[in-house]
Amino acid sequence: MTGQLIDEKRMIERLVIGRTPRREAMRHLRAEGLLGIYPHLGTFVPEVTVRELRQILEAR
Repeated sequence: MTGQLIDEKRMIERLVIGRTPRREAMRHLRAEGLLGIYPHLGTFVPEVTVRELRQILEAR
């Protein structure tokens, strides 16, 4: 859901992945505009409009 805080610890446990692959995947998602990473606050799914989502998907 947009605007939702991501529980990274829970994600690691559920996906059974190591820290390095997780970090790389999150960096990639951030570069795509699909994650917002804020020091001391956490990682969030950014709020996006339908138009922005279409642009992201078309770019792929």
